[in-house]
Amino acid sequence: MKKIFIMLLGVCVWSACSTDNDFTEKTSPEQGNNKGELIELTAEADGNRTALADGNKVIFQSTDKISVFDGSNHCFPLVEMSDDSKSAKFKGEADATKNLFVLYPYQEGASMTGDVITATLPNTQTVCANNFDPAANLSVAVVNENHTFTLKNVVTLVKFNVPQGETYTKAELKSNDGMAVAGQISVNPSTLSFVSAEGAPSSITMTGTIAGGDAAGGTNYYIAVLPQVYPKGFTLTLTGADKKLSMKGTTESATLTRAKIMNMGTMNDHEYNSRPFVDLGLTEVIEGKTYDLYFAAYNVGANAVNQAGDWFAWGALEPYYTSITLTNPWGNPVASGNFKYSYNAEDYFAKNVSGVGNLFKNAGDILTPEHDVAHVKWGGDWRYPSRNEFQVLLDGVPTKDRKFESIPSEGLTKGLPTMVFTKNDVSLYMTMFLFLTGQETGGSGSGYYWANEAIQALTSDGSAKSAYRLYLRKDYTIVDAPGYVYKYFGYFVRPVFTREHEE
Repeated sequence: MKKIFIMLLGVCVWSACSTDNDFTEKTSPEQGNNKGELIELTAEADGNRTALADGNKVIFQSTDKISVFDGSNHCFPLVEMSDDSKSAKFKGEADATKNLFVLYPYQEGASMTGDVITATLPNTQTVCANNFDPAANLSVAVVNENHTFTLKNVVTLVKFNVPQGETYTKAELKSNDGMAVAGQISVNPSTLSFVSAEGAPSSITMTGTIAGGDAAGGTNYYIAVLPQVYPKGFTLTLTGADKKLSMKGTTESATLTRAKIMNMGTMNDHEYNSRPFVDLGLTEVIEGKTYDLYFAAYNVGANAVNQAGDWFAWGALEPYYTSITLTNPWGNPVASGNFKYSYNAEDYFAKNVSGVGNLFKNAGDILTPEHDVAHVKWGGDWRYPSRNEFQVLLDGVPTKDRKFESIPSEGLTKGLPTMVFTKNDVSLYMTMFLFLTGQETGGSGSGYYWANEAIQALTSDGSAKSAYRLYLRKDYTIVDAPGYVYKYFGYFVRPVFTREHEE
């Protein structure tokens, strides 16, 4: 029985930003044309296994199998590897008189109809340190008349790093709008276009030990995902024992490209999009569902809890100023610097310098994401708190568990006045450092934070020219909306996000 040798160069360089790199075509030394004969495929590679090697090269491993289609699905296992691991042979039986197509890795349930292969990208993937799940690296090829072919990767890889010493037990990548990220697909090996099956899963999970290890730089992990445009983005969530939680993602349109790596970076515990958050164990009920509530560790414009951050008019995406110096927060603060404009009723409403002066005019209007500085600057699901979420904070941390103290801060000889909310041995630091009205300051020793809901103020036209706020004093805290508070006041923004509660 005549054998057919097809040489496959198994090198595929994945890159998050380079050009499309696929398996390189290699010409076979022999050809055959006998129906139902034993066919031997010889694959050359730079290493000894089908996995990620140095430089993100994809190489072969001794347990590899491929599906070869002649109309039916045939399993071709790896049967031989060279001493230098540069080549490997796959052997199986197929009809050499027909057009042949290849799927990597072999899937017993895969099939081919016409010019379309139906296969499955698993939505439960195996944890592999510094590697991807071999069963998830779907690749396809068309075998030419001269029995040469180029293997094309179907998926993209989402990469994340777990830092040294950290351990999680579950990773989940989920599209934010229910789009399929895995499951059964029908892919054309010529055009590489694919269609997901109806009801295909919108999330992929990896369960097991996802550890950073002992080496500096931690450990990388990879999730194989369908490459396409996700109109509302996706979110990667890592969870572990002792309420470990790390999240990254976007709610904006995101494109995952075939044969590329989307690097999500390092997943530090209690960070969302690299912004630290505080878990006080607070929950709220929204439309009958219970959600965990998380507050950012510091304000928009700050980078640490001992920084005040910036002051914003309600709904404004930029602060009052390009630079500011504030002194003596404990007495009569003085504001100086480069102010873009003097915020007042005319600027905010009539001149609309904030961009929202003519919007959200009705009591109860909720600030939308495109006008929410927390969402715009921090991404993901970060946003203004609702007035109810501020109330959850006050109800969840009673007065006896709040402490007024001074936090050492650069440029402030007496420190930064701060209200510390403590629950379950976890603390949230809320700056209490005045507010701005134009270049004027007020409320020294008090903290003012915007909520996301507009309300009618004492105005002659009845429009909602105020908004709810959190008001903090050493001896008094309240969520309110007094009639003399206007949207053009400069208050702090303390971002929050929620996620559905899991028992």
